[in-house]
Amino acid sequence: MQQTFAVAGAVDQSVLIRAFTAADGLPKTDIVFNTATLTINYKRGATGAVTSVTPITQTSTGAHADGGFVHLDAGVYRVDLPDAAFVAGAANVAVMLAGVAVAVFTVATVEITGSDARAARLTTGEMRDDALNLIATMTNAAATLTLKDSAAADYAIGLTRAARLAIATTTPPV
Repeated sequence: MQQTFAVAGAVDQSVLIRAFTAADGLPKTDIVFNTATLTINYKRGATGAVTSVTPITQTSTGAHADGGFVHLDAGVYRVDLPDAAFVAGAANVAVMLAGVAVAVFTVATVEITGSDARAARLTTGEMRDDALNLIATMTNAAATLTLKDSAAADYAIGLTRAARLAIATTTPPV
């Protein structure tokens, strides 16, 4: 099962779903958008209705098209979903393929979030800059930084000028 996330209101989202041959568990690679019995459905959250998506032809590098369906490699299929699957109001959306004889599919589950957690991450350079700015504010020879733990107890950490200079000239790993 694929698990990923999308921000509520995201557009042009695609998921990957794997197909296996029921008899031997090998990748099933011969399903196409117009396979007569293929069905693509999604369900938003625990109480949402199952919504059908009409499969259409797609290429592995093609622009998003609602219902786009293409085999990528080794039984992995790309499915382009309609924007309605990702509107706010549900915690997740599950994408299901079915209806193909002798095929077993995985299910893609996409968590719908309020914001992109990746956007708030600091880069290594930003973290180093923040640390250097903190050190720069400690100007005397034995500067002290006071931290509080969860019980509000104080812990004083002293840095000598030599330690501050060593930190300031250290290159962080990339």
